Amino acid sequence: MPYKTRNGRRVKLPRSATNGIQYLIKLDGTKATFECKEGHHISTTDFGKGPVSRRIPASSLAMLSKYWWKGTGHCYGWCQVCQNAWDDLEVK
Repeated sequence: MPYKTRNGRRVKLPRSATNGIQYLIKLDGTKATFECKEGHHISTTDFGKGPVSRRIPASSLAMLSKYWWKGTGHCYGWCQVCQNAWDDLEVK
């Protein structure tokens, strides 16, 4: 769950919150592995799970993935390590 730190307290953010660029590292069927732009966060998302209305088939995901690879494009995601570093800079 994404959060920001304000005055020593965690402030929860919505699941759709983003704070930076992420690149696709690996695509295995409907599972996609993303890495933070700074290289210190790796997250795996399975686009074949969840509500039927939000599932993406492997064929469509393969077509979309060309926009997420590091050499050709990117997507936006959440990296808690980057956010913690940013919160530390704001406090000082």
